[in-house]
Amino acid sequence: MSESAKPGEKLAGLRFWAGWLGAGLALGFLLSIIWWALLEPAAAGNDVAELTIPAGTAAAVARGEPAPFIPNSLSLGRNRELVVRNNDVAGHKVGAWTVPPGGVAVIKAAAGTGDLICSVHPSGYLDIQIDSRPAFATVLLQSALVGLPFGLAAAIAVRVGRRLQMDEQAAGSA
Repeated sequence: MSESAKPGEKLAGLRFWAGWLGAGLALGFLLSIIWWALLEPAAAGNDVAELTIPAGTAAAVARGEPAPFIPNSLSLGRNRELVVRNNDVAGHKVGAWTVPPGGVAVIKAAAGTGDLICSVHPSGYLDIQIDSRPAFATVLLQSALVGLPFGLAAAIAVRVGRRLQMDEQAAGSA
């Protein structure tokens, strides 16, 4: 648009760009919602994670060896529950709970990831990861990151296409 454009033309130009950017945002939002809905973590079922402490674990930890068949980290589903079964002859501390020999504890982990104090590991910690969908606020950010460039590219393509069409019409009438 030139400096001599009429106010009505400026408003039409503004509506043109706003319409295409809005359409891009709407498409970006739709794609982000679909992505968010499909992004259900693999371990996020309602299954309860289980940690079984085998016999001989306390002796192995006392020698500074890794505990037999004990993972260094666990992923918990959306219910965030961990069942600890102690088949060892000594009690073991996992988080705030001490699980006696032959005992069972159900631990509800806090949201997010982190370490639980764990006497089963020589390091003294068990890495816990909570599988969940990303926060819904990420959908809004993705909508803008995907939608605005898409809407801008579409608006430029339409504007260029109209110019080419006008040039062809002008050449045909001459």
